[in-house]
This record gives sequence, structure tokens and C-alpha cells, in this order.
Amino acid sequence: MYLIFFAWDLVGLAIIYIWVVETKQLSLEDMDSVFDAPNPKKRSFELFAEAKERAKFENEQDRQRREEGV
Repeated sequence: MYLIFFAWDLVGLAIIYIWVVETKQLSLEDMDSVFDAPNPKKRSFELFAEAKERAKFENEQDRQRREEGV
């Protein structure tokens, strides 16, 4: 029974990895562009990387403002 459960989990993991797109930290407009793209998975990774860079830049600016205010 454990082997059947393990095999079922592996199948589910493969399905999720192949077909589910990443939408973390994406705006609604970004998600529209993801689902309108011919390859949504690739587009979601591109936008996620851009959002990550944007967040890093904003955090750096906030840190600099706090240091200047001190």
C-alpha cells in the first residue's frame, strides 16, 4: 500500500511540475500576460525573476532611506 501511495505522489509531483505555473509575487496584469503567453510556464518564470529583482531593488532603496533618516 505504501508503494502505491508513493507512486501516486510521484505522479502528482510530475503533473504539478509540468503544468502548474508560478504566480507568487505577480500582479494581476502580470498573471494576465502569463496566461496569454504561448508558453505560460516559461513566462511565469521570467516574470517571477523580474518581480524578485524589483523587490530586491525596492528593499535596497528602503534600507538607504532608513540609513539617511538616522
